[in-house]
Amino acid sequence: VERPSPGGPEPRYSHASFVKDGLLFVIGGVTRDWGDAFAAFCFDLRDRLWREVPFIEGAYNLRSHVWARQQALLLPGGTTVALVGGGILVFAHGSTTNPLVLTLSLSPI
Repeated sequence: VERPSPGGPEPRYSHASFVKDGLLFVIGGVTRDWGDAFAAFCFDLRDRLWREVPFIEGAYNLRSHVWARQQALLLPGGTTVALVGGGILVFAHGSTTNPLVLTLSLSPI
């Protein structure tokens, strides 16, 4: 089995993902050291190459949204992703949930 190229995301869980036009997108999640993964990557299923996907940031602070345990919905037109739900539960510190739907514009890939 051929190994994918380096440069992909560090291991994570509770991320969102979807496939569009032969590209696997991985958004957010929580890393092994419990860090929030405020990033998105895509993996070209044909060429087996990873790249980071920059988002066009609007007026909303992307880091105020918890990028874990959410659903990623590709909206009609294929250039905008809606992150719905999500949040994090820490028994010692309480929980945080996302009250809003966050929409992100995918930069040209």
